Amino acid sequence: MPSHVIFVRHAQTVDNVQKRYLGHRDSPLSALGKWQEERILDLLYTETIDAVFGSDLLRAASLAQRIAHDHHVKAQLTPDLREMNFGVFEGLTYAEVMSRYSECATAFYDDSLHMAPPSGETGLQVLSRVLRFVKEQFFLSIRDHTELTQTVVVVTHGGPLRLLLATLMYNDPTRHWEINVDHGSIVRCAVSDKNEWSVCL
Repeated sequence: MPSHVIFVRHAQTVDNVQKRYLGHRDSPLSALGKWQEERILDLLYTETIDAVFGSDLLRAASLAQRIAHDHHVKAQLTPDLREMNFGVFEGLTYAEVMSRYSECATAFYDDSLHMAPPSGETGLQVLSRVLRFVKEQFFLSIRDHTELTQTVVVVTHGGPLRLLLATLMYNDPTRHWEINVDHGSIVRCAVSDKNEWSVCL
């Protein structure tokens, strides 16, 4: 069951340009984001892709559906691949967050793995659901093809992707800030038949 996994971070949005917290809310693509999305489709067009998964948030879901359409498969969308829920920080800039929620914002910035914004999620909660996706959906999709090499595309967001890569590469999610995955980026991984992961950033 050797497999290739192509992780894709969604393209840039208007809220990203304005540096607003964008978690479970959505925002349309920026002009650059529209170009990035077309570039991703071009880069993946010649790949042989067996399955496509994506976050169910529009900025990722629409890209997953377009990739799936190009490769004649169905996009499988899941909330487990969503960006972190930033709670009351959603839609605000850093300056606005600090002016309205200084104390809880400082606690969150100091330890985002264990501290959540009010009505939001911790980093560990995000990682937990992403690992649940890997175990319950990703491996399920390839387990019946033990003799084949599968290529799977996963379209998600910066936070979940960095947390997962830090866990796979270092077995240490606290190192997620060391990993840079820009909007519209592709990260390729290989999974051995022993479920061992190797990452190529």
